[in-house]
Amino acid sequence: MSPAAVTEPIQPAPDQLALIGRVVRAHALNGESRVYSYCGASDPWNAVIGRNVYLSDSEHGPFRPVRLNAFKPHGSFWLAQFEGVTNRNQAEALGKAYVWALQDDLPTLDDDTFYEYEIEGLQVIDARTGDKLGTVRSILGQAAQPLLVVKRTGAEDFHIPFVGSFIESVETEKRRLTVRLPEGLIEINSKTD
Repeated sequence: MSPAAVTEPIQPAPDQLALIGRVVRAHALNGESRVYSYCGASDPWNAVIGRNVYLSDSEHGPFRPVRLNAFKPHGSFWLAQFEGVTNRNQAEALGKAYVWALQDDLPTLDDDTFYEYEIEGLQVIDARTGDKLGTVRSILGQAAQPLLVVKRTGAEDFHIPFVGSFIESVETEKRRLTVRLPEGLIEINSKTD
């Protein structure tokens, strides 16, 4: 009888993952981490408690699987407990890791609520003119309101607040996001100093 082969955890493909948050810093002494949730509410996190999530030091991997043991609100932020992280030093070693979950593990969100992976890559269309303004590169979620980073061909990226007054419609199945922007917003938000 031969010993069982040791296998490495299967690495998910990046297109199977959804970015759900980022570690901010260690909290207290028992290994908990303060996290910023890109999902807002706790429902997506609660769906993956007891399952593997994936940590990475960049938005492109590599991805390290770790079980999420607990997730809870604490004042104006969230606390996560990852398996094997039992003291402050281990929590500090996580740095500012990105936290990913398998898309298939996440619950369906309410209407007008989206995961970041559903928005990235959408074509941005001007509602007034029908012009293509660019594509959504990413979402900056740590500002007063989320900002869409829009990538343009041959020009600088610009930001659009991801709020109802600017977003007319989001059609993930058609891969487009229609916006109604105030005059000059693109020029103001694409300037670099």
